[in-house]
Amino acid sequence: IHFEGEVDVRATNRRITSDLLVVTLSRRIDFTAEVSRDTGDLLRRVDFTGHVRVENRTYKESQLVSVDRLHLGFLSMDHRTGKILGTGPGEVSTIRTGQSGSMLWARSPGQLPGREPDANGLFLINVAFQKAMQGNFHQRQIHFEDEVVTVYGPVDHWEQKLDPDFPQQLGPRGFVLNCNRLSFFDMRRENSKTSGYELFATGNSTVEGETFFARSQSITYATAKEQLILEGGSRSAAVLWYRQHASSAANRIPARKIIYWPRIKKYEVLDVGTPTLQSF
Repeated sequence: IHFEGEVDVRATNRRITSDLLVVTLSRRIDFTAEVSRDTGDLLRRVDFTGHVRVENRTYKESQLVSVDRLHLGFLSMDHRTGKILGTGPGEVSTIRTGQSGSMLWARSPGQLPGREPDANGLFLINVAFQKAMQGNFHQRQIHFEDEVVTVYGPVDHWEQKLDPDFPQQLGPRGFVLNCNRLSFFDMRRENSKTSGYELFATGNSTVEGETFFARSQSITYATAKEQLILEGGSRSAAVLWYRQHASSAANRIPARKIIYWPRIKKYEVLDVGTPTLQSF
């Protein structure tokens, strides 16, 4: 089934607009027969093309807890397999509270010591990519490819954006992550009180925050622990530059593997590399 021209699909707390919508059904409909009320598995796949925009809002006990937005050229969602496919250039963002359960994974269109989870604070994850996006909403994961730029940090309201060109202005818990490929994993499960997302970056990976900069073959960030894991490759070490204060001199740490906590400016070296005279 094809729909063309200013397509606007709306459901409870959800809206998708595009230039073209193609709906693939799981079975043939016989309009001459008696209409069945069992339509739960009728929809197999939806393909949106041209200026695709998606907005999902999630509520808990009448309180808004997350807003998810997508903007890209093409979006396909398979309701049977859970596969998601999108083409860029595109941008995906989510703003969530500490108690949110994102609708990015809906079937339709460890804490640091002495710190409590953010129950009401808002955090933004914004991912811009050039080539493609693919994932699975059953498995709660999504992958982005080619010139991926991710900005992460606290925001004051649901419409606020963060500028990836100024990582020094994102505060002690924000950062900008650049890489060739990024994987986003939602580690939470339904009815679980444990929060947590993981970002895994590979290929020419760098991350920069208010008082640090790092370069490594791969970078992992776990939101529940506010922890960066930097891992070098077979030919190059991971390198971390960090300052205790914005005006202080930078410390340079080379190693095969480094764990760094940006908020408290602490690090752990698991495999020491060879120090050099390069500076931040």
